[in-house]
Amino acid sequence: MLDRPEPVEGFDEDRYLMLNPDVREAVQNGHFDSGWHHYVRHGFAEGRPGVTPEVYSEALDLLAGPLDHPVPPPHLRHRVNGSEDLLAFLHIGQTIASELHAAITYRIALDPSHQVLDFGCGCGRVLRHIQPHVNRAALHGSDVDAEAISWCQENLSDIGQFGMNEPSPPLDYPDASFDVVYSVSVFTHLAEDAQFLWLDELARITRPGGILLLSTHGPHLSDHDDPNARKNLQNHGFHCTELPRPDGPPECNDTNSFHTHAYILHNWVRYFEIETILTNGVARLQDLVICRQRE
Repeated sequence: MLDRPEPVEGFDEDRYLMLNPDVREAVQNGHFDSGWHHYVRHGFAEGRPGVTPEVYSEALDLLAGPLDHPVPPPHLRHRVNGSEDLLAFLHIGQTIASELHAAITYRIALDPSHQVLDFGCGCGRVLRHIQPHVNRAALHGSDVDAEAISWCQENLSDIGQFGMNEPSPPLDYPDASFDVVYSVSVFTHLAEDAQFLWLDELARITRPGGILLLSTHGPHLSDHDDPNARKNLQNHGFHCTELPRPDGPPECNDTNSFHTHAYILHNWVRYFEIETILTNGVARLQDLVICRQRE
């Protein structure tokens, strides 16, 4: 599956934009390069009008590609993706894997001696796609969701090793176990005290010089109609709200958390060096904080 494939034959750019005026406006504002770019990122999964059945079929073949491994059941896809849609699950996972790969390879040349951890791997949305990028480095996945980990153990065991973790540290790994740790949509759902516990734990298991890539919600994603959110982000740089998740197990009920860059630079530096923060660096939505464990 490709992150930015060329338009399939028969896709009518003008018609797609005409029938989807919000997309036309987003393209004009620079949020998308074209109507086709929107279609492969969102429109296909949303069932947008303006494409023929033939184009839909060709796009499905192009975007989904060959499935080398089983896909998780709909309820597990919904738990990590907010939707049961198979194409959206595959496409977003591949997009994020490509983004993480670019950030990793700029900083470290992976080889089979390296160890990589997906902290909060869920049912393998990203891990299944990052395997071809890591040059046979050993992959590991950890998550609080026992059902998702069980599914990964049964279906993705040739990709990596999977283990369940508790809602609070420690992880079942020795000190300095990993050269790369990445975590997508975990620190976006942790209360403030919990984030510090997990930052300290990730620092423990990362080797000196190792890379950590952690996604956060930037303040632009917060509910600006909530006076508490505005006040907390302005005064403290962090805000979280209760976010029940009825589709998940009890241990997955959590919060929706938001960080300013200034807050991260001030507080997270206790645990690692902060190399950079990429705004909208994860699927053009979440921010990506790129850290390095001190030598």
